[in-house]
Amino acid sequence: MAPGPPAYDRTVPITYQWRGDVDNALLDALHADGFGHPAEETDWRTRLERHSLGWVCAREDGSLVGFVNVAWDGGAHAFLLDTVVARHRRSRGVGARLVAVAAERARAAAASGSTSTSRTTCARSTSTPAVSRRRRPVSSPCDAPGGRHTGPMIPTDPKANLLFYLQSARDALLWKLEGLSEYDIRRPATPTGTNLLGLVKHAATVELGYLGEVFGRPAEEPLPWMAEGAEADADMWATADESRAYVVEVYRRAWAHADATLDALALDTVGTVPWWPAGEDEVTLHHAVIRVIADTQRHAGHADIVRELMDGAVGMREDNVGVPARDAAWWEGYRDRLEQAAREAGRREAPGQDR
Repeated sequence: MAPGPPAYDRTVPITYQWRGDVDNALLDALHADGFGHPAEETDWRTRLERHSLGWVCAREDGSLVGFVNVAWDGGAHAFLLDTVVARHRRSRGVGARLVAVAAERARAAAASGSTSTSRTTCARSTSTPAVSRRRRPVSSPCDAPGGRHTGPMIPTDPKANLLFYLQSARDALLWKLEGLSEYDIRRPATPTGTNLLGLVKHAATVELGYLGEVFGRPAEEPLPWMAEGAEADADMWATADESRAYVVEVYRRAWAHADATLDALALDTVGTVPWWPAGEDEVTLHHAVIRVIADTQRHAGHADIVRELMDGAVGMREDNVGVPARDAAWWEGYRDRLEQAAREAGRREAPGQDR
């Protein structure tokens, strides 16, 4: 039996280095792993030095686990290419952190006018997989305080912005499953049955619907819980026969299908929503993507609360918890203060006051 991926050890930090040392063979192997193709003999060093403003390498215990390239035309335009995360380190915020570091360092380089490149040819790779050539913006004209742009103009890319926030929500939702038993990811946490694996299953269904079927691009694999005659709300919970691996893999395939739709169609493309009323059933791709982002972020919030109530684990995403580092005693005191404030407000409430 082939060995599985290395076990994930949260005690080993992942470091992110701007213009870090690049080994052609290691970067080729990372892309082969990330995009599922045989390793190529790409001269990454030459390509990066000639065509890039910079790049970010993510390493864990010395091993390369992530990479993003900030391609540059030598003037006002830069964009992200070749973004990849090792398969066994996905859904842990590595990709989002790579993009954030790349954006921060690229803006700094643009504002200072300092780069280490000697050539200004615009990068357009033809040897990497199509999925790796998706562009992401590295700056916005309004990044400076007061909305004033202080460096060279780097245009925004609406599709890349949408994909960035959609992927952030996807990763956050999957992260909430980590470390839990098959029982805990399924058990209902609210009177209406909200459960973690069901949220993932629902999110996959929403993406395949709004970013697939609506635009004439149905999934190749029909979802049994959406078949005619299926039980209502069957997408909101997982049966004992639907494993965690199966539901997560369906969700990942939904990502790829949705991303392909966004790559293939213009944002003003009009689709038809079969489950909306006739005459009110048209929607643009732009509207549909925003709807899916809103839905996924909402359910990621649900998952955050469910997980905290389950075992106390909190956090917006792995690389940005978004919660102050306090001990249990501090949080207990903080919660008591909130409870006291609520009780005091309740005592002050006038009889008959609108609620």
